[in-house]
Amino acid sequence: MVSEPFRLAWRAWLAVALTVVVVLVGGTLATIDLFDCRELLPWMADRPAWLEVVTGTLGAAIIPFVISLLWGRQWRAGVIAGVALALLFHVTVAVAIVFAVFAALDAAGDGHVGRALRWGGAAAGATLAIVALGTWAC
Repeated sequence: MVSEPFRLAWRAWLAVALTVVVVLVGGTLATIDLFDCRELLPWMADRPAWLEVVTGTLGAAIIPFVISLLWGRQWRAGVIAGVALALLFHVTVAVAIVFAVFAALDAAGDGHVGRALRWGGAAAGATLAIVALGTWAC
C-alpha cells in the first residue's frame, strides 16, 4: 500500500485518515456522554452508566467496521486498526502524551533545544486541549 505511487494510494491514505478522525471524534464524544456532561451520541443518551458503557463499546466496534469497507482489499486491517484504536482510545491518547514528554526530555538531553520545545509543546498542547474540552463539556 505504501509503495504504490500516490495516484494509486491516495484512496488508502484517505481511508486511514477517515478512520482515525472518526474514531478520535467518536471517542471524545463518547467520553463526554459517558460522564453525563452532555448527551451527544444517541446510542448512549441518558442511560445508566453500565448501559452507556455497553452501547458505547458496541459503537466502538460497529462504526470502525463499517468504515473499514473503504479500505478496499485491506478491509481486515481496517477492522483491526479501527476497533483497536476505538476500544483503546484513552490509553492511546495517554501513551501519546507520555511519549511526547519523554521525547522532549530525550531531545533536551541531546542538546536539541528546538526539537525538545516542539515535543514539549505537543505534550502541553494535548494536555491543555483535554482540560479545555473537559471544562467546556462539563
